[in-house]
Amino acid sequence: MGYKKTPKNIDSTSDDSVPDNNFPLFSSVKKVIHENNYVMLMSIIFLGMFLRFYGLGTESLWLDEATSTLMAKQSLSTILFGQKDFAHPPLFYSILHFVVIFDDSEFFVRLPSAIFGTLSILLVYLLGLKFFGSREALISSFLMAISAMHITYSQEARSYSLMVLLVILTIYFFILAYESNQIFKWLFSAFSASVLVYTHFFGFFVIAAIGIFYLLDNFDFTSKRFKSQNMNKSFLISMGTFFLFSFPVIIWLFKELGYTTGHKTWGMSQDGFLYNIFINFSSYSTSLLIIYLLLLLSGMFFCLKDSRKWFSLLSVWLFMPLVAGYFLAGTMPFQPRYLLFIMPAFLLFISKGLVSIADYLTTDSNSHNSKYRKKKGVVSDTSKKVSGKGIKKTPFVILPILFIVLALSYAPLYSYYTIPQKNDWRGTSEYLESVTQPGDYVVALPGYIGKPLMYYYDNSSDGTFYGDVAYSENELSSYVEGKQRVWFLVTWDISAANPDGSAVKWLDKNAYFVRSISNIYIFTYPAP
Repeated sequence: MGYKKTPKNIDSTSDDSVPDNNFPLFSSVKKVIHENNYVMLMSIIFLGMFLRFYGLGTESLWLDEATSTLMAKQSLSTILFGQKDFAHPPLFYSILHFVVIFDDSEFFVRLPSAIFGTLSILLVYLLGLKFFGSREALISSFLMAISAMHITYSQEARSYSLMVLLVILTIYFFILAYESNQIFKWLFSAFSASVLVYTHFFGFFVIAAIGIFYLLDNFDFTSKRFKSQNMNKSFLISMGTFFLFSFPVIIWLFKELGYTTGHKTWGMSQDGFLYNIFINFSSYSTSLLIIYLLLLLSGMFFCLKDSRKWFSLLSVWLFMPLVAGYFLAGTMPFQPRYLLFIMPAFLLFISKGLVSIADYLTTDSNSHNSKYRKKKGVVSDTSKKVSGKGIKKTPFVILPILFIVLALSYAPLYSYYTIPQKNDWRGTSEYLESVTQPGDYVVALPGYIGKPLMYYYDNSSDGTFYGDVAYSENELSSYVEGKQRVWFLVTWDISAANPDGSAVKWLDKNAYFVRSISNIYIFTYPAP
């Protein structure tokens, strides 16, 4: 029988298709991207895990980490009902409590954060699938895997890594509930949101963002009524469940609001606020910041064009905390790490921008006909809108840009792993053990920075005493009178605790500067 033989490797979706055997690399890249997503995802996760576990216990604990460790060593009832850390409700400390029972070494107290940071890479991928498609999901997970800022706080015994994980999980559960309107999914969403606010009080910004999105997408402002009464009922049940679970932390929050209106002596200012946030999100690289901002704007444009619904959710997630953070920075101590939880929205917009630009550059304008513009389900999958020829060629736009991003991320990551990032309290403790004599006093200025010293320095075996003193010159003079020797340990925190500088003035005039160890300045009185 005669028949017309169809040449192999000809893409029938485009009139001017090119045989893959003429361009074998096209075929290889297409196979990896479209048939081996999970291989690529696992590679990204393992890369991210390596970067988060490498050198995890190398540096000594700094002030905040020592605070976490000392709190975790308290009884569970004290952690739940007696701790006074305004910004950090008890969930993270409770988790760490069970870790330090087993081992309180630097590696183990940071281990939960490294695990949470690694899991966040997977969840960003899943969220990218829900919002856009597999390419955006892979790109956003890759960008998070190599993010110097996210790696930093995945290697720190604080709650920020856990918060990012729970924010992504809360948004993901919300989307599942929103798509299906199944009550058990709404309850999962409420439970996840409740766990989030027991991690950091900024979690309420995410809940507010979800509420604003729901209102914008479901409320008909013309008729002044909700579009779906059934979904509205489910949403209200979910919010009621959230407030029921979160009631204790809500009460606690109102009691502690004075923290946001006190006299501010440290933290970032409102000047250059957005730059400081975004340069941190860009691994502290100005070149990478420029690329990210261009892709961010492109991603927002294409997301608005393709799926206004998810544009609204990502926008309120990204920008509402930014605006709130700007005003809070004027009244309370504020740091870029407080907004780490909006980084996933930032990276998702960037991935959308990169994929959409690649599609635009590699697809003939005639191929963007109506059959590719038809929406599928509730999300936009960019890969369904381009021709077969375009989909083959997009990696040759995407991969070079990702290579540039990786290259620009190398220097910040190299610096992070090779240059000490934290005060070396371990080394300071070892030095004190070598120079102090029984009967000496050791004083930290300001007093609260003595927490990491207490973690490392065993003054009982050394025969020394911990001292606590005020900052005025008269009080310091009175304190040292009659003592054999006093060792003062000073960090930059003294400028926040003692803004008038009286303690530093007294040290300059009366004490002898011995040495500094990673920005811990050691003075002694009297002079040797």
